[in-house]
Amino acid sequence: MTLTILTLLMFMQAGQSGTAPARTSFDASRATFSSPQAVVEIDTGKLKGAPTRLAVNDDGTIFLRTADVDRFGNENGRNYVASPASAAFDRVDEAPAWVSLYWSWKSGVAAPGVPALQFDVEVREKGTLATGSTSQADGVDNPNRSDPSSNQIAHDMASYQKVVTTTVKLKGQLVFEGQNKPFAPGVSFGWAPAPLGALAFTDAGKRLIVIDREGRKKEVPGASDVLLPGWTTDGRHLFYLEKKSGKKYTLMMVDVS
Repeated sequence: MTLTILTLLMFMQAGQSGTAPARTSFDASRATFSSPQAVVEIDTGKLKGAPTRLAVNDDGTIFLRTADVDRFGNENGRNYVASPASAAFDRVDEAPAWVSLYWSWKSGVAAPGVPALQFDVEVREKGTLATGSTSQADGVDNPNRSDPSSNQIAHDMASYQKVVTTTVKLKGQLVFEGQNKPFAPGVSFGWAPAPLGALAFTDAGKRLIVIDREGRKKEVPGASDVLLPGWTTDGRHLFYLEKKSGKKYTLMMVDVS
């Protein structure tokens, strides 16, 4: 059963009850997670474009950005906001100011408040030929041909492709690896708010993983086909889009304790 966004706000407020002080650190190995709860269904076939940004405000307001990219790489983006009183997404010209602030710390290269906790990024380039041989990016020599003809060289040059592999790790743990695919800020990961020093990210199987400043990690049970993971500003909840089928997604919420 899908919750209303108003229920989402109540869910968030319930996690803030009590007089316990805000956490100043996070141990992923000791964390417990509630079962993911559905908040609202999202049909990007109606909204148009693929989801590229997601944010939840303290008052339960949800922001979603979708975008189409043409063959020249130009992005046509659309911004949508859903208020706590309604599950409907209304298009807006600009993202609200709170979204820019949230996204700036959610999608950075280092943990908010813990600058020493940052990604280790490695970029490697190789050249690939249609014959299956590979070479470093500064040449296309094929060791399988001792005396290639000019036609063979021309053929190899025409079929030469540069493969760029990007590997991103945090405390030695693999966070992202892709070939000819950029490590898009905030799409597959989300930093926890300061000063927790934690990261939520999706692994190769689209599962949701949480890692802390010591490199300890834990999978969030029940989270699958995860996109755009993030934390609420108090660090007590995780949210993400779960892809259902085609262009349909569900916004999910998880309590963290």
